[in-house]
Amino acid sequence: TANWAIYDIGYTLNCFPTDDLKRTFLESYLLASGYPAEAHDVDTLFIDAQINRETYHFGMFAVWRFDPDELPTYKNAYDGVRADPQPYLQSGKSMLDWIQTIPEFKAAKAKTDTAKHDRTWSALAPLMVAEPKEEPIATLGWHGSEALSCELSQFSCACWVYLHQHQRYHSQRGAEAMCIASTG
Repeated sequence: TANWAIYDIGYTLNCFPTDDLKRTFLESYLLASGYPAEAHDVDTLFIDAQINRETYHFGMFAVWRFDPDELPTYKNAYDGVRADPQPYLQSGKSMLDWIQTIPEFKAAKAKTDTAKHDRTWSALAPLMVAEPKEEPIATLGWHGSEALSCELSQFSCACWVYLHQHQRYHSQRGAEAMCIASTG
């Protein structure tokens, strides 16, 4: 089917390091398949293949990353690229990098993200109100360092965060605090 064909074509484009080589492959594919292979035809196939790449395991629309709320935002951006492909084709950027430069896309994405975050945060239990204090809420401890007889020094740090009620389910056996960063 056409769906599997564009999937295979898009995945095959990963084998080519430059857009020129990708386009040469697509032109050869179209000719060998008996389809027209004018510049416009190659552009159309190139764009469809680039869009389809986002459905692979590393793409924005991989099964485990897919967010149906974002689909209309991306579809509108892709439709815009299809309607006027030259700015994208001349940019030398990936499809995802290119659409993120479109002001309408950025505004729509921000609106979608805000709505998604509002739904998430509103479902959480409210945080306790703490009394303002004059002292810092956290301090960093310095455990010293050691100079070595080479061009390398030892350094380690760790950042501990106290968890809110809803975060404990995902932490280590309901821990009250957990280390979120450590270089040691």
